Amino acid sequence: MKYKHIIWDWNGTLLDDVKASLFAVNDILDIYGKPRLDLKTYYSYVDTPIYKFYERIFDLSVVTMDTIKPLYGKFYDGYEKGVKLSLGARELILENKKKGIKQYILSAAHIDDLTRHAKRLGVYDMFDRIDASPDFEAGSKIDRAKTLMREEGIAPDECVLIGDTLHDLETANELGVKCILYSKGHTDYGKLEKTGEKVCQSFEEIRNEILNI
Repeated sequence: MKYKHIIWDWNGTLLDDVKASLFAVNDILDIYGKPRLDLKTYYSYVDTPIYKFYERIFDLSVVTMDTIKPLYGKFYDGYEKGVKLSLGARELILENKKKGIKQYILSAAHIDDLTRHAKRLGVYDMFDRIDASPDFEAGSKIDRAKTLMREEGIAPDECVLIGDTLHDLETANELGVKCILYSKGHTDYGKLEKTGEKVCQSFEEIRNEILNI
């Protein structure tokens, strides 16, 4: 067994929610009469913490994050029925669980939202720990990741972090763990490929990488 622990990102990795996120952002832009984003532009704007994304399209002293966050939540929730697990994610989670691999979710999403979606999709009880944000800032995951590693007694060389953004790679580097990047999430393949890290375009590829096939 190549890894004993897997730290999963949620949005854009296990959860296929890119379209819902893009649609929700565009609904906000419609309110303020601003041009809609296409997927390419959305990818180029994605950043952490989330206010860095919105400051590319709004003057945040005029349209504040306190205004944007509830609007985004409302519109995103309207697309909930179309938000599913990424193709192959459930099968890989179950396979890993049967092999005795410990699996954790580390997310910048609000804990209440993540819990609701994970239960709706029937995967909430498949993880050994779910660590999400207590607020809606979608900020850095590094400190919470370090706490997770320490409290779960995870040795870096026995762990892999799987995510879809450059911040996931930054987090993995801070932890000293292997990172696998998934290109069907909130960051386009080209941007991920430039990092020189392993980039997978499917969960079958992720499976092969985990098992060292």
